[in-house]
Amino acid sequence: MNDTGCWDEFWATGCHALWSWRNKLSHDSEATMPLNSWREVTRKVNCYMDNQYNHPMIASSRRVVEKISWKPPEIGWIRLNIDGASKGGYIASCGGVLWGENGE
Repeated sequence: MNDTGCWDEFWATGCHALWSWRNKLSHDSEATMPLNSWREVTRKVNCYMDNQYNHPMIASSRRVVEKISWKPPEIGWIRLNIDGASKGGYIASCGGVLWGENGE
């Protein structure tokens, strides 16, 4: 693998590293940024790629892509789809939809 790895991995790792370094600088008075941050990100990407392709469990597994979609209930049944959300632990909401076998 070259020094920069794949762009997707480099971008994601770089974003995570910047977020992590920023948090350390904000919360730890003794924290410092790496002198060559791009080199540190490249090292992390290379480590990730080596582990991804050389780990026996990952190397022996196959990727399975499955489309996920709503399925109607069996005849004579109804399906309840629910969801909820909260903000800051103080404001919360939830809701639901009942569906029949024909999507009504």
